[in-house]
Amino acid sequence: MEEIIARLFDPAALLVNMVLGMIINVVYFYLLQRVLPPRSKAQYWVVMLSVYVVLAFIKPIVPTDIRTPVYIGGTLLPVFLLQGTWLARVITVSLGWLALSVGEVAGVLVWSSVSGLGVVNNDVLLQNLPTFVLAFFGCDLVVLYLLLTGERFFVRKFVPCGLGEPEADPKRGRWSVAFGVFVVLQVMVVFETVGFGYQSQGWSPSSVVVAAVVLFVLVIVDLLILRLLKRTVIFVREEVRAEALEASIAAYLREAEDMQGLLDDTARLRHDVRNHRAVVELMCKRGEYAQAEAYLKAWE
Repeated sequence: MEEIIARLFDPAALLVNMVLGMIINVVYFYLLQRVLPPRSKAQYWVVMLSVYVVLAFIKPIVPTDIRTPVYIGGTLLPVFLLQGTWLARVITVSLGWLALSVGEVAGVLVWSSVSGLGVVNNDVLLQNLPTFVLAFFGCDLVVLYLLLTGERFFVRKFVPCGLGEPEADPKRGRWSVAFGVFVVLQVMVVFETVGFGYQSQGWSPSSVVVAAVVLFVLVIVDLLILRLLKRTVIFVREEVRAEALEASIAAYLREAEDMQGLLDDTARLRHDVRNHRAVVELMCKRGEYAQAEAYLKAWE
């Protein structure tokens, strides 16, 4: 028990996880809710801050075998707190986690270049705190800001978010479900990659290279999928417009048929009226006024 308490209240762990780590998370939460607005701002901030304060505090004592599901669960929480289509929310959170990880790897690279140290651990960070804050921490925040600002552009441009006017629904076919599964698996891959680099290897040079390659590949794949998504949305939108046009043409043809029927009825009526008029005129010419009057009354 004393060992657990010591690990929880270790000054280095508290500084890295509870102070610097939470600052990065707060910036991440803020930038994420700029991509898609939360259903309730108060609920969003209360839930996310509460969960991540707890996760940051217990991080030093969380067993490795349950760390992945616990932290992935926390990572996916915004999916249920943000507005928009389910696909937009899943993509936003997945790309956000990827951006968070890319920012960390970029910070590690700058830290290693500036400090000349090949590993990252709490003791080393405390001994080189100014360098850590400026190189690792500062670079992480800058990269995170740039990536999530770009994510806001890409998500709003390529993904049907359903925030304003009704948009084309790209869920025709099963590929969108497969993509949803892919981005969830991507979160797991990113988490395991970062866990391998930091927890297992202390961000040794080889682990940084591995993490950078994996994250780069995921970024490229995501960009390609976003382009595919955009093309699919355009295709579906054109399909919807074509269906609407076909429906309009069909309605117009039905109206034209109804109008033609009315015109035919009017023509028959005019023909009958002309015939009745000719009969009445003939009776009047013959002086058969009583018969003409009776004929007209018969058609009243």
